[in-house]
Amino acid sequence: MSKVLSYTFFMLFICLINPAMADTLWLKDGTQLIGEIRTITNNQLTLETKHIGSVVVDLNAIDGITSSKPLRIQSSATNPAEGLLEYRDNKQYVLDGSVSTLVSSETIATLQDPAAPPAQSVTPVPVDESNVEWSGRIEFGLNGATGNSENFTFLGKTEATRESESRLLYLYFHADYQKRNGDRTVNEFLGGTRYEWVLTDRLNAFVKLELELDEFENLDLRTTLTGGLAYTLIESDRQDLIARGGIGYQRESFDDGTTEDQAIFDLGYDYRLDIWERFRLIHKLAYLAVADNPINDFRVIVDTAGEIPLTKDEAWKIRLGMYNAYDNAPQPGVENLDTKYFLNLVYDW
Repeated sequence: MSKVLSYTFFMLFICLINPAMADTLWLKDGTQLIGEIRTITNNQLTLETKHIGSVVVDLNAIDGITSSKPLRIQSSATNPAEGLLEYRDNKQYVLDGSVSTLVSSETIATLQDPAAPPAQSVTPVPVDESNVEWSGRIEFGLNGATGNSENFTFLGKTEATRESESRLLYLYFHADYQKRNGDRTVNEFLGGTRYEWVLTDRLNAFVKLELELDEFENLDLRTTLTGGLAYTLIESDRQDLIARGGIGYQRESFDDGTTEDQAIFDLGYDYRLDIWERFRLIHKLAYLAVADNPINDFRVIVDTAGEIPLTKDEAWKIRLGMYNAYDNAPQPGVENLDTKYFLNLVYDW
């Protein structure tokens, strides 16, 4: 009751001094303004003063307010505080009848006229990811010869990516086929998918499934299933570096009827560097090691290429580079290192 009486005498005193101008603003720079609050819109307050006319003040610049009419402070999304404002002892109060509520001075920035509808809590609208578009590329290279020898080489790759704010789906398929004088010399196929969930701006979780066969490595089928984390170390217009690490399961079936089932580590990184405006370097490395013998039983795959746009929209490119696959424990009669050089035509869509 004493607080209400104190406030009543305080407001009566202000009104007796200047009955037409009973609103007072205390600014953060120490300035005090007296006048009549006219409007509160777009985070700004308009005060009509006696001597200098209308003054527009940013709400963020106000430290406290004593008002002659009820105002609303949106102290939270669902519970606004509404009533006469009183600023005393460097503290902001809202008076609603006999109730005096202390509010933070920062809430002045949410000041509203009671005639305005109260702010409502905003319910996040789920992102409709059904219409997220795909992007991808087709890459191929052909070589052939007839005469003294008959050679045919085909290297083809296709990739597709579907990316949203929270998920990423990546599909890929590679084929390498070579024939010399009627005999096959290379017959390799590799396909897989990687699915990622966005955890933070830089951290993703992923699961990856890959299938591979290679006739001349005596490999009927290699199935690899891994899961782990991917972290973006560098992200800029000029370069990106993403590191990945995980564990998983690998099953290998060979021409001689044997199979091997092993737990593996899956480590690697993807790197992109725009060296010049029209030349991009892409470098990828993967290290897959048997979990119980990672020093002596592992594979390392390195794919390095440079890309040069052929068209203004950069949809068509020339891609030249080198692919190395090293197996530290190959099948009998199979070389450790398999190296390929390529010059391919690329179309991005």
